[in-house]
Amino acid sequence: MLARMKEDLPRTLLRSSWWAILLGLLLEALQLAVGKGAGGAVPGAGAVLAESAQKVTWSWIVCVALACGTAATRMAPGALGLLGMLSAPVAFGAARAVHKGVAAAVSADMPPGASPWLLAGVKAAEYAVFGLLVARLARRQPAAPLPAFVGRGLLVGAAFGALLLFIMDRAAAPAGLPMAVLLARGVNELFFPVGCACVLWSTGALTRKAA
Repeated sequence: MLARMKEDLPRTLLRSSWWAILLGLLLEALQLAVGKGAGGAVPGAGAVLAESAQKVTWSWIVCVALACGTAATRMAPGALGLLGMLSAPVAFGAARAVHKGVAAAVSADMPPGASPWLLAGVKAAEYAVFGLLVARLARRQPAAPLPAFVGRGLLVGAAFGALLLFIMDRAAAPAGLPMAVLLARGVNELFFPVGCACVLWSTGALTRKAA
């Protein structure tokens, strides 16, 4: 059993890494498209590069941690929930540092926002719930279909995304965030958990197929 887990983890790391990087890039493209479609200002190349680096860093740490945790814990809900709670603030902090570093390197502006401590705390709770729901699903149905994973991602994204948007909008008081910015960020907050759920499903499916 232990030997099998040691064999699975490197494969899981490699597979989930590629999917997580692609997810980060796709979400940045989607956020740009929604923002532009809603009449928002088109950011410069430097700002896009900084945002892309931030999303890829966040996506890679969270999705890979959960995918490897799934392989290591064999879907223990409590363990995966704890891993989600711990990995999300780490990923948030790392992504924020990468964003700052890239923005400074390309002389891109970083607009002020909500308290990073508050956002990191909400993210910790969000991915604790996400990990718990996904692990419970996979334990009940080892070969659960993709729509079941997507449903969990949508549920978490809708609930916590609404809270995060409220916090971000209040931090931009008195005027609040422009509608185009709210829509673009809403897309990101809603669809990232969905995308991460797809990464976990595809990684698990490939691992079962290889076995």
